[in-house]
Amino acid sequence: MATKWKSKRVLLSAILLMSFGITMITSFLYSGVERVKGSYFETNDFNRAIDRFLDYVVLFDIAGIDADELRSRIVVSEEEINEHRYQYGTLDEQIANIKEQYMSRIAELETMGNKEAATALIAERDAKITDITLNFTSDEHVRKKIMVEKQQLVDEMIANINHSEEEWQYYSKTFSYYLQDIDTGKIYTSLTNQEAETYKTYFSKDHMLYVQHYDELSLDSDIAHSYLFNTEDVNFTPEDSNHTYTGYIGVSDQAEKIASVVKQYKQAQGYYISAVVSGIIALLYSLLVIVKSRVFTEKNALTFPLYNKLPFDIRVIIVFGTAFACAAAILNAMEVLDYISYSGDIVSYYDWHSFIMTVVLSTAVISISAILFVFFLNSLIGRSFMEQVRTSISYKLYDVVKKGFLYVPVGIQFVILLGVFFLGGIYLGIVSSTGDLALYLFIMPIQLFIVFILFKYIGYFNQIVKNINDIVQGKNVENLDISGKSVFAKLAANVNELKQGLKISQREQVKSERLKSELITNVSHDLRTPLTSLITYSNLLKSENVTEEERRNYIDIIDRKSKRLKVLIEDLFEASKMASGNIELVKTEVEIVQLLQQAMAEYDEKIAASQLQFRVSYDDPPIYAVVDGQKLWRVFDNLIGNILNYSLPHTRVYIDVQNKQNQIDITFKNVSQYELGGNVDELFERFKRGDQSRQTEGSGLGLAIAKSIIDLHEGSMEIDVDGDLFKVYIILRK
Repeated sequence: MATKWKSKRVLLSAILLMSFGITMITSFLYSGVERVKGSYFETNDFNRAIDRFLDYVVLFDIAGIDADELRSRIVVSEEEINEHRYQYGTLDEQIANIKEQYMSRIAELETMGNKEAATALIAERDAKITDITLNFTSDEHVRKKIMVEKQQLVDEMIANINHSEEEWQYYSKTFSYYLQDIDTGKIYTSLTNQEAETYKTYFSKDHMLYVQHYDELSLDSDIAHSYLFNTEDVNFTPEDSNHTYTGYIGVSDQAEKIASVVKQYKQAQGYYISAVVSGIIALLYSLLVIVKSRVFTEKNALTFPLYNKLPFDIRVIIVFGTAFACAAAILNAMEVLDYISYSGDIVSYYDWHSFIMTVVLSTAVISISAILFVFFLNSLIGRSFMEQVRTSISYKLYDVVKKGFLYVPVGIQFVILLGVFFLGGIYLGIVSSTGDLALYLFIMPIQLFIVFILFKYIGYFNQIVKNINDIVQGKNVENLDISGKSVFAKLAANVNELKQGLKISQREQVKSERLKSELITNVSHDLRTPLTSLITYSNLLKSENVTEEERRNYIDIIDRKSKRLKVLIEDLFEASKMASGNIELVKTEVEIVQLLQQAMAEYDEKIAASQLQFRVSYDDPPIYAVVDGQKLWRVFDNLIGNILNYSLPHTRVYIDVQNKQNQIDITFKNVSQYELGGNVDELFERFKRGDQSRQTEGSGLGLAIAKSIIDLHEGSMEIDVDGDLFKVYIILRK
């Protein structure tokens, strides 16, 4: 016993280490690339700081900002005028809209007798109508309005720039620069005159923490503008603002904040790498311990008896709840570790005590989540998922309520009775007479338990009633559970016995009647013609005046009609067996495209003489499905035969096979030679033919047989007619 507990303590320790490792490694994946770089000056944040500094150099030093100059560059295009003009619709639409806005208010004031206010509103309305009318008659009127709006935007831009002055001063103290315009030769620098004279020497001295030389640096003043504020709505006139510069940008060790940043970055980098390495070691060791412990076996399962007794849905809620807590803990740890870093160009370090506390708490939360997850997985050992589900409170409540409403009228009446009796009577009576809420809360669980028991019994009764109704309707129902020795239990047992006897009797009767009806249906019409021909030509052969050539012709006709009659009878029996379900499928793995090609090969000569152009397309073979190859070949044979018999000459026939994830789609398309009529579904009926005049020698059973075969394969077969275009869609399950 002591050994077993010792092994579990080791396992729990391994889970703690694993949680710590997950915390550290996840944090590394979150921001690890930035942390392993050699220098702060190689980081993305520093590069972004340089880019922002250059924008400020252009903005405050090179380009300069002049509000009047910016206003003079504002342009109003014809497109902007038209957009402003038609923003709210046409002239008539806008005038009508304005009148509608004021109509009710003016009428209300006139009704109240406030003529002065009404007159003021009328004047306001007319002024707007006049303004709108001028928009559609004068471009200059619209241009002035747009100019005012854009000048206001310029004022906002200037204000934004002024707000950036303080940040520019900070950058000026951090960075040193010496830039010369290659085109004009003009120099822009933060150095003193003496330093500027020997700028190369200045930027090469040891006191520089960082130096970057630019042979060709492209800077655009308009880009700098847009970096700080949006100029899209102002539409300045273009100017040659893109210039190329050469020179230096550097950071001196006199820039105290950056120097401190560099030092602290190196420290944080070391701490971070140490934490991540320790996390990796902890994770690997914990995984090794967990694998050796065989925690997910029945013998060594880490279990908690009280946890295993909890209902399944409660366990699921606990697992998901702790999973969310685990995710939150990991995210928090990632953010904290990221704080042991830098943000922009001013590094803000987290208090190491707070960091350690956060890691400890995150590790604890993750560990608890992992332990509960192990508990949950081990609680599933030896029991199926549905067995677990049936133990849940939710399933029990669902099952009781469902059974209570199996026979809906009884369920509704029962609910009404409960509502009137309990809620309308006892509840209100006790609370109103005593005024004691505590008593109400005490009695309510008892009443709910009574309701549950009543629902259970009414549910059992409804099961019996529903089974009886289903049996009367001829439905296939399961046996009722025999619970207890009550009257309901005896009734359920009798219903089960009655159902079994009735089921056996119905099965035999339905089988016999179905076979009879299918054999007789529509037989007379299609059998009469070949039989009549046989009788007629047999009588003619008996005549003594028949020549030898006529005799041979009559014999050929009798032979052809006999074969025709044989085909009809064979198709009739085949269709009858299919309809009765009295047929077995011999399923094997079959290559569908190859089977289709074999079926078409049987009709090579007819296809060549048919004046039809066949277009067959399919996904790359092989395309396999588990089917009865002989029966499926019969489907293809019937469909191809129908196409050759009923297609309009000199048209194309399309056959397409598509291989999808769980099914195979097969499509046949041809142009019909005959009018198909309105009811397409009737073509699946026995002895239904597209050739209503029956000029072709079809049995009328081909599509019915084909559909029955596909149905037996648990697939689907549908027909669609678009004018004279006849389409058959087949779906086979893999």
